[in-house]
Amino acid sequence: MHLQDASIYRDNPHLDRPVFWHDKGEYIVSLSAKDKSKKDPAVLGANVRHQVSKGVVIDHLPQGSRLQVSGKGEYRRLKNTLGPTALFDGSSLRGYIRFDRLDPLEGGVFRAKENLVVYSQADRESRQESFRLPRDVEVKISGEGPLRKLESVAQFVYFDSLKSLLEPSEYSEVVVLEKPFPVKAGDLIGRMGRYQDRSAVEPEERLHLEIFAVEDAEDFIYSCRE
Repeated sequence: MHLQDASIYRDNPHLDRPVFWHDKGEYIVSLSAKDKSKKDPAVLGANVRHQVSKGVVIDHLPQGSRLQVSGKGEYRRLKNTLGPTALFDGSSLRGYIRFDRLDPLEGGVFRAKENLVVYSQADRESRQESFRLPRDVEVKISGEGPLRKLESVAQFVYFDSLKSLLEPSEYSEVVVLEKPFPVKAGDLIGRMGRYQDRSAVEPEERLHLEIFAVEDAEDFIYSCRE
């Protein structure tokens, strides 16, 4: 009892969280992620690649960036972004790509047969974007004609560069776990909160821990000490 409340974790996302909380699919790029941004080498974070194997770097996420991922394995697919930052205009992706450079896959997805030039308009005479998409990148498109509107680009990030933002089952409730959770020595089960005794001038960090045990607990403790 008297543990820190949820605000300490929300305001400090890099803090480790209790081990028995749940992974609800929210992550941040951890402080251990040391990939350098091409735009500014002083900015560290996680590179974003166009595929899981030998992927080309197409974007960069600074440390602390919040994201959602799906899938399994070393590289996970980004869910909460449509494509590289260089092509994002705030609500959608900017640009058009050549339809004859794409091979169809399932679910309305296409794979690039070669590097893709991104055009600013649905016209090959229009200005070319400075950003190009690498061969084998998977995209979704819309429209008709030789140039199609770019709607999304598949992106992947190294999973070990991420830190899960674990969450409890409920807030402000007593929660009985569905099954016991094994806690090892050193596992974080909470952080001491602020408690003010009636005789204290200021609140203090204080932990109130109650343990329920069988009758031979005292003998067990003594034998452990030995």
